[in-house]
Amino acid sequence: MLLLISVWAAVGLMRCPPLSLRWDTARWNLGPAASMGEEASSGQLSVAVDLGAWMLLRFRPDSATKRVSAVWIPVQQAPSHQQWHAFRCAVYSLRPDTRGLPTDSLDAAE
Repeated sequence: MLLLISVWAAVGLMRCPPLSLRWDTARWNLGPAASMGEEASSGQLSVAVDLGAWMLLRFRPDSATKRVSAVWIPVQQAPSHQQWHAFRCAVYSLRPDTRGLPTDSLDAAE
């Protein structure tokens, strides 16, 4: 039974449409591949599974007004090892917690 559930989940993830995922130094942005640079959703990204050349990421939108569930994003290593390394560094890098800080203190930190 567990094998059947695993296969069903893997097939579902493989049929994921192409997405655009972008880091803007404050949050992650996600949208359809055609929206590159102008993604509609912003939020937080976390790593659920890391197998080296393949990762399963979880994107949680920042939307407080909508009840939007998490988006699961399977990614695999691109032909360019440098791009994959840079992407992994971005995914795992610590992000400053800016919640609750006045905007003028954020400007002073830069």
